[in-house]
Amino acid sequence: MTRLVRALLVAVCLAGIAAVVIARTRDRPSVQSAPAPAPLPARAEQPRTRADPGLTGVLFAHEQVIVSAKAPGRIVAVNVRLGDRVTRGQSLATLDAASLEQELAGARAALRAAEADGEKARVEVAQATDRRRRADKLADWSPRVEVADARFQLETALAHQSLARATVAGARAKVEQVAGTVHDAEIRAQFDGAVAERYLDAGATVAAGTPIVRVITADDLWVRFAVPETQAGTVVVGQPLAIDVPATGMRVTGKVQTIAPEIDPASRMLFVEGKVEIPEGARSRVASGLEARVRPGR
Repeated sequence: MTRLVRALLVAVCLAGIAAVVIARTRDRPSVQSAPAPAPLPARAEQPRTRADPGLTGVLFAHEQVIVSAKAPGRIVAVNVRLGDRVTRGQSLATLDAASLEQELAGARAALRAAEADGEKARVEVAQATDRRRRADKLADWSPRVEVADARFQLETALAHQSLARATVAGARAKVEQVAGTVHDAEIRAQFDGAVAERYLDAGATVAAGTPIVRVITADDLWVRFAVPETQAGTVVVGQPLAIDVPATGMRVTGKVQTIAPEIDPASRMLFVEGKVEIPEGARSRVASGLEARVRPGR
């Protein structure tokens, strides 16, 4: 009896498990493979274009000069500051000229003395000439010694006059030299421009040739750029230029002015310079030293 009950229980459990499996199998949705996507129509390959970056260049002032002392001395004043606009002939700095003025006064006094001696020599020559003329007229009645003495006095007077003239010329040259040095104590601008650098201040002692300030032409900008040797033949004088200044985001125009006569052997580049045309309202934004990207026109 016990074995029969156990067999029945086992049979019932197996039947229940089978029923559950069949039910789950019926409830599961059938899996169907998704249709393959339709192939896209082929497109023609478009060529990729890159914007022309232009040729590398730099803006520079067409004229610039380092203003130096022409004579040794002490700087009394530097009359300009960095960035100041200057005009031709304007005073940039002043050297102490007190000792030079004293030297000039002495040179002028020496010139006056030399001129007085020269005038004396002129009078002596006139007197000796008159004496010689009278002695020649009376040569037949006058002793020979008097005639010889008159001739000697004239020669002496002429020699004195020649020496006096040389002394006057030397004294006048000395005056002009010292006067020029006094004039150079006032250091002036040679052209209209702007102060790019100031090296010294008042009180500094300088020697001849010591730099004091650097002046550039602020409104006359040029661009210098390098052209690869493979493109050297495409650039000509007068060719228009489109110039981008990345630091300011501006584009200005220009024109080729000068071309180097040869390819640089180190870089294999041809260096070209052009004048930049800057609109009136944009001059304060475009400065010397800025990088530029240059595109020569066709």
